Amino acid sequence: MSMCVEPGGVGGVDSAKRHIAFVGFMAAGKTTCARLMAQRYGRRFVDIDDDIESRVGMTISEMFATQGERAFRATETAVLDAALAQRETCCVATGGGVLTTPENLPLLRASAVIVYLRVKPERALARIHNFASRPLLETAGSTEVIFALAQARTALYEAACDFSVSTNKRTPDEVVDITVERIRERGYGHLLS
Repeated sequence: MSMCVEPGGVGGVDSAKRHIAFVGFMAAGKTTCARLMAQRYGRRFVDIDDDIESRVGMTISEMFATQGERAFRATETAVLDAALAQRETCCVATGGGVLTTPENLPLLRASAVIVYLRVKPERALARIHNFASRPLLETAGSTEVIFALAQARTALYEAACDFSVSTNKRTPDEVVDITVERIRERGYGHLLS
């Protein structure tokens, strides 16, 4: 059962929210769904991981290997802050660990409707074709460690989100359809019109 917060608190819609941000474990479908939603509604698509790689001039795996996770997380926060500062509405795909940095949650809450895409760890693993592109998977050493990582992050995603959508047995189009319906139900339909 999701413990997602309601947007805008008791008072309803928060007019400061101008973006739609997707959070969730790796391979939940964040990039695919954010890109699809952006294409459908003529919004800008932002992939935080891609923007990090552009900024530092190396892959995330290379950054983890040469600079470590701390440097990666600091860059991730800077890139997230820049993306959310944009005036035009963006569909933002975050990295799976974005909420492990405490500073990122207030940034997201202040200006984005947060959508948690739920995926079972075994389904996430089945979707990943290149473990080398996922530094935390590459170093995990076992599926038990990966399952524990997914479990530990679930509470972060649930506490942060405005609502959640399961991606386990749904196509990206179905996930986006449900997401759009829930965005509209919560009074944020203007972000898509």
